[in-house]
Amino acid sequence: NSTGQSLTVDQAGTYTVTITNNYNCSIEDSAVVVVNPLPVVELGNDTMVCENTALTFDAANPGATYLWSTGDTTQQITVNQGGTYSVTVTNEYNCSASDDVEVIEYPPVSIDGFTFVPKFEIQVGRVDFFPLNPQLVNEYLWDFGDGNTSTQATPIHIYAASGNYLVSLTVSNECSVRDTSLLIYVDLLTGVKFVDADEVNVNIYPVPTQHSLNVELAETNNNIRKIRVVNTIGQTLIEQGGSNTQKQSVDVSNLSAGNYFIYIETDHGNTVRKFNKQD
Repeated sequence: NSTGQSLTVDQAGTYTVTITNNYNCSIEDSAVVVVNPLPVVELGNDTMVCENTALTFDAANPGATYLWSTGDTTQQITVNQGGTYSVTVTNEYNCSASDDVEVIEYPPVSIDGFTFVPKFEIQVGRVDFFPLNPQLVNEYLWDFGDGNTSTQATPIHIYAASGNYLVSLTVSNECSVRDTSLLIYVDLLTGVKFVDADEVNVNIYPVPTQHSLNVELAETNNNIRKIRVVNTIGQTLIEQGGSNTQKQSVDVSNLSAGNYFIYIETDHGNTVRKFNKQD
């Protein structure tokens, strides 16, 4: 029923027009409109994942052609890092549709170790522990080296006897775990101190690890003499001589998953750290 010179349509069907001029002469014509379907493209909701998590996106519409923002032209792509991924799908009618999805990587947990403050003036054997600069930590697990543990962020522990204790802290979030440890000496008469803390400043990484563990001394005038990896019941599983360098790698790929201690002998003293091996 439109009376204009032109008509815009968006539905399939047959459209007929009658044209009448000033002399009342008429002519009729018709056209058939076919509406081809657009491809339906749904990559899903934006998502947050752990680092290095593999995700597969499927553009569906088998038989169509595809162009992803990555340059791929397949129906599916697999990605393992954050970013925005988009695809344009063109079907057999040369009709195109697009969609995109954002992948956000959840940051790993981070901590700069921990420290302690003896509070023997309040109670003999009392030591207060504090994590240093914890970032994105959801859970804490302290092991005080005497068979006792705590899940508090800043625990208070009472030592019943003097001696060396390997204190470890494991922090975690949805995606990662980080271990750190210190060997301390508790003297119920005089207080608490680090064992060889002034002489040995060492970093071990990555923690947790799957294949190898790097041992690196911070001081330029200190070298590694010997390294031993010991399980939780005291058995030595790996022993290797030092390379007279500040950095050395230890192959732990044959170890079963679990917690271990690494004893490091250097020119300026000895120290021990705890680490976690994963499959």
